[in-house]
This record gives sequence, structure tokens and C-alpha cells, in this order.
Amino acid sequence: MLIKNATLISDTKTLPADILVEGEKITRIEPDIIAPGHEVLDATGKLILPGGVDPHTHFDLPMFGTVSSDDHYTGTKAAAFGGTTTVMDFVSFDFPTLRESVEAWHIKAEKAAIDYGFHMNLTKMDDAIANEIPSLLGMGITTLKTFT
Repeated sequence: MLIKNATLISDTKTLPADILVEGEKITRIEPDIIAPGHEVLDATGKLILPGGVDPHTHFDLPMFGTVSSDDHYTGTKAAAFGGTTTVMDFVSFDFPTLRESVEAWHIKAEKAAIDYGFHMNLTKMDDAIANEIPSLLGMGITTLKTFT
């Protein structure tokens, strides 16, 4: 897809430009791109902004005898309508191991409408859990929330 005549807004500047998208990647941003064979979308008068990141979400999260009202579909759909394209959700520690909890959260998040990552909730601690914490890095989780 070729998006023509857009006004791009970045963290440092505003500029008129075209955007060439190939597959799911932006491959060029510059004025007056010519790309035969691409679908053309005219963005004259439109602003193109970077997607937002919400680093603190609670989807389908059980806590204190209740469960948060949004699941990974409804919450991420609402986020997308507001311009948020990535969320960081908290994994509930509901299984004996961190890995099992993360795997369960991945299943819940399969219906997400946008990109996502996870934080790990640590609601209990013992030597086995402490030894398992480094394995979170291999699962793509780099942050922990601890309860004292």
C-alpha cells in the first residue's frame, strides 16, 4: 500500500510525506514516492501519528474476589479506537509455576486486536519461584510487579 499526501507527526517534527507499506512493514517515508502496483490511499488533509503504548493494563485479571471487566479482545479493541497500538498486560500468577501462568496468559491474549507484551505479577515467593524468575527473560518478560 502507498499512502500519499500525508502529514506525518513524530516526536520531533511534522512533515508532508508519502508512506510505502510492504507486507506489514513501512519500507519508505519520503515525499513523492512512486510505486507501481501498490494500492494507493490518498491521505490529503489527514494526520499520521505513531501508535500509543499503554504500559499498564489489566485484562481478564482476577484480583480481590473479582475480575477486571475487559478481556484481551474488548480491552485491546477499545485501545485501538483510541490510537493505542500496543499494551503491556499483567500476567496473573494462578498456576504453580511462572511458565504455566505465562502460557495461560498467552492463550487468553490470542484474541487481542493489537500488539501486546506482558509484565509478571509475583504474588507469592519461595526458592523455586526465585530460581524461575530468570527464565522470564526467555519468555519475553522483562518486568515484575511484586506484592508485599
